[in-house]
Amino acid sequence: MMMKSDSNNDDIAIKVSWVRSASSVKRECQVLQELERKHTRNVERCIGMEPYPSDTRRVMIALQPMVEKENVVSRVDKINPNMQPFAVQALVRTLIDMLHANIVTTDVQTLMNKETGQVLFIDFTEAQQMTFPNPSFIDLALAASFCSEIIALIPSSLMDVASKTLVDELNALHSRGEYFSLPVYELLREQEVLLNPTSIEMIDNVIARYAK
Repeated sequence: MMMKSDSNNDDIAIKVSWVRSASSVKRECQVLQELERKHTRNVERCIGMEPYPSDTRRVMIALQPMVEKENVVSRVDKINPNMQPFAVQALVRTLIDMLHANIVTTDVQTLMNKETGQVLFIDFTEAQQMTFPNPSFIDLALAASFCSEIIALIPSSLMDVASKTLVDELNALHSRGEYFSLPVYELLREQEVLLNPTSIEMIDNVIARYAK
């Protein structure tokens, strides 16, 4: 259940769990706080969690930013055409950021501003932290689903933009001396529709170094 608060002139969304969903809503807040700590882009923030006043078996979490639904769509092709590449870049950047944070989710939910192309990922009740550096079979199955769901949001006409963004993000990651675990690179290598010759060479080179 969602409510809105505008105390201190800063709009927040209040998510109230039911008794049976209290643990998943608590975990959602913890996951969002970890994503914020890892500087994950385009993801809502959990700024606090409290027991529900009239039933402490339930919890409330406070989320920002609060998005007005009137100007929001859930598909890139419904965005102003000039801003669609911006939305695609945001999707790929968040994909890379979340994989780097070792957090994935299923039933990906996004809010996209149809005028600006800004993207916000919401609803992380299904999110899971992957084991690092050796994710489990279930971790990788969830990660594969996560990748597939994000790729499905990208129109085929803009896949070149997505592929270039992937290269840029991998270059930025590697330039900081940071890398995914080997299974994540192997998973990315399987996302053929998202890859171009540059990213294939880059990923193959990293996989080869792991093999030495």
